[in-house]
Amino acid sequence: MRPAVVRSSLPWRDPEAVVRHLAATGDVVWRDAGVGAVRGRSVVGWGRAATGDVRDGGADRLWQAVRDDLLDVEPDSHPLGWAGWLGYGFGCRLLDRDATEGHRRAATASTVAADGDPADLALLDVDRALVFDHAARSVEAVARAGDPWASSLVETWADVPPEPPVPGPTRASSGAPPRPSPAGGTAPTSTST
Repeated sequence: MRPAVVRSSLPWRDPEAVVRHLAATGDVVWRDAGVGAVRGRSVVGWGRAATGDVRDGGADRLWQAVRDDLLDVEPDSHPLGWAGWLGYGFGCRLLDRDATEGHRRAATASTVAADGDPADLALLDVDRALVFDHAARSVEAVARAGDPWASSLVETWADVPPEPPVPGPTRASSGAPPRPSPAGGTAPTSTST
């Protein structure tokens, strides 16, 4: 069984501002209530990424590991746990829509990702998260007991702006003339965010 879940409150910050400021600290998933949401919840979660492909059996092994893990879910652990997406081919296999009988390792060429395509199964085992309640304008940090993330988050939280930055005028929209290109002609105009 996984360690218990610990929750702590933080002052309100807009989810977009948090993602812009903290998302680079690892693999992240963001489920958003929407731009300018006044109700609902947004969740930003961090964890260990895992991918698998149907071609080499990795998707089947990962899916079985997720199923086994879900047998041992502790109460009150939401939003921690598995998040991610299923590729079309793997989804077809789960629904048995790939012209096979039952859940088999074989799949048709039309439903399997080709080399260079995104993985058939891409998941994140979320072990720490922020839950934003837009109506209450509250933020809750959720992590496993013993994880130092919550205390380190408190130290960096003050650096996160309360609202996302407002986009300013870009050079392209400011009426500034295009810059000349070293090879002659016009160079692309840069933008700022």
